[in-house]
Amino acid sequence: YNKWVENSLNKKFAEKVFYIEENLLAIGFVSLQKHNDIGKIGLIATHPDFQGKGLGRKLLAFAENYCFENKWKYLEIPTQKENIPACGFYEKMGYTIKDELLIKHFWKKKRNLC
Repeated sequence: YNKWVENSLNKKFAEKVFYIEENLLAIGFVSLQKHNDIGKIGLIATHPDFQGKGLGRKLLAFAENYCFENKWKYLEIPTQKENIPACGFYEKMGYTIKDELLIKHFWKKKRNLC
């Protein structure tokens, strides 16, 4: 996640990043990508000590407002079906399932080439 955040902040992965801070520390953020005229959440997170305080709702509102102000058609939020808390949060915020994809990740084992 650290690399994802770094690449979002330097605009390799995200067009816009919104964050909330307290005492000069970021306690929540959301990254927003654009594909044609569709917004897509890259990553949304709040610090565990601040979860349940409405920060996710505020961050999502920042992303939605940005999409609206820039006349993007809609906002997509990809997540994993197994992430029950995230799915519940998005449903509570009025989002519905658009489609389900099976994605497999493969990692190459390191080989000693010497």
